[in-house]
Amino acid sequence: MAPLRCHLLIGQPASGKTTLAKALAPLLTEPGEPPAVLLSTDAIRAELFGDAAVQGPWVDIQQWLHQRIQEAVAAGIPVIVDATHARRAWRLAITQALPLPAPVEWIGWWLCTDLPTSLAWNSRRQRAVPVPVIQEMAAALADPHFGPCRAEGLAAICAVVPTHHDELTPVLQAELAALDRRIRGATNRERKLQRHGYSRLLDLERLLHLIKLLSTWPDLEALDPASAEALEAILSPLPEGDLAARAAAFLGRLHGQCFADAAAIRGDLAWLEANGFCSAMPSAAPIQLAPLAWAAGPVHGGLPPMGDGPVFLRVMTLLRHLLQVPFDRPAEHGANLHQHLISATEFIAGAYLPGETATLRKDLEKVLTPYGFRNRHDNVRHGYCLGTAVLSPPRLRELHNVVRQAAGRLADPAAQALLAELDERLGWAGISANGLAPVRSYARHAVVDTALVRRDSLAVPRRAEAIEAAIVAHRRVLLERYPGVGSFAGSADHRCRGPDTPPPELVWQ
Repeated sequence: MAPLRCHLLIGQPASGKTTLAKALAPLLTEPGEPPAVLLSTDAIRAELFGDAAVQGPWVDIQQWLHQRIQEAVAAGIPVIVDATHARRAWRLAITQALPLPAPVEWIGWWLCTDLPTSLAWNSRRQRAVPVPVIQEMAAALADPHFGPCRAEGLAAICAVVPTHHDELTPVLQAELAALDRRIRGATNRERKLQRHGYSRLLDLERLLHLIKLLSTWPDLEALDPASAEALEAILSPLPEGDLAARAAAFLGRLHGQCFADAAAIRGDLAWLEANGFCSAMPSAAPIQLAPLAWAAGPVHGGLPPMGDGPVFLRVMTLLRHLLQVPFDRPAEHGANLHQHLISATEFIAGAYLPGETATLRKDLEKVLTPYGFRNRHDNVRHGYCLGTAVLSPPRLRELHNVVRQAAGRLADPAAQALLAELDERLGWAGISANGLAPVRSYARHAVVDTALVRRDSLAVPRRAEAIEAAIVAHRRVLLERYPGVGSFAGSADHRCRGPDTPPPELVWQ
């Protein structure tokens, strides 16, 4: 059974999508057949909230839109979805994340209207869209890495420039007539590719986003106040549940709800564990392709470059190596970094072969930079480091402080050498430890048994970490004694501050 052909309009506001949708709908069905279903987010807003200008909760609009798409597909009626679909996550939410009752072949209609024309058309609309919104969406569509592409689950992308045509109908008819040949040619070219469990772009990008997230925040736990503050800046309150559930919440907030599938992420975590990504020790085991059954559904449309098994194996072998050996670089001055990385991994089956430095460099530009594994203008001569790989930035700064104390007070030569290397590597990673106040000094162990003190006592380790964070942030602190506890002769009253001290921001006992 041939898949039902449905249509996704793509373009910034005021690019001519509604005009194209109205011209396209009559061309999709024969006389006597049910007309194509035209679904517009503006029309859904008007139906739900009584006015298309009312934005309303997107979750309600999306639920209504998805339900209408599923009903039309179940009835075998073509669908036209009229919305901007400016971001990849918005497109993937329909083309690959939405479960459908029958196979669907999505066609993308990309309206390549230049920004000045869209702004001019927008100014003449009764309900104008704010100019910054149009500019932001146009920039997202023009992104060279995350702009519309066949790999998003689109069988074909038809680019239309409305300003170049007086009549759209002949243009649309010509594009529709050529679709079968275009799709057949693209499908034939991809038959030789080795498909695997991460061949779908949705599954592949979820895995890459997950690796990036965990390389910066291992276990996604707020083990100290600074880490808690940084994580809460992304999502507050912090999510609960197992690691997969928490990762789903963070990925949904950072990259889009289509990536927030906790069940799929559990499979991703199991695959990462089985392939040595969770080990601190370098692994020489070959990367194993995930079986196709792991994918949430069949691959509709094109494949990303890493959708081919050999490409996936070589890139993931490199990613694993950089996670486990950050800033790996040749010892010889002036040696080629990329050739060094190939030499370090070439004994692993599926890794880069000698002489593939150009291929490795291209993969780095297509994977590490776009997905945030490295800064676009980073000095690659230092090597590469994926996030912090082991500890969060606040915890690395704390580690630096501990090593600095050991190197200074204990005059430990090993600690001094480690401090010098840590200073250099943290600088390469963009983590500054300069200007941090020394908040902990080495001494003999505490005379207080922390197992016997009250939970709100400063003697509890976690409370000590909180006061350290306050010192680093230059916040005023008030220390109080518990009422009725013993004290030495001449001890101050229960408040440990002078009479002229400003009011504190934090209070501990």
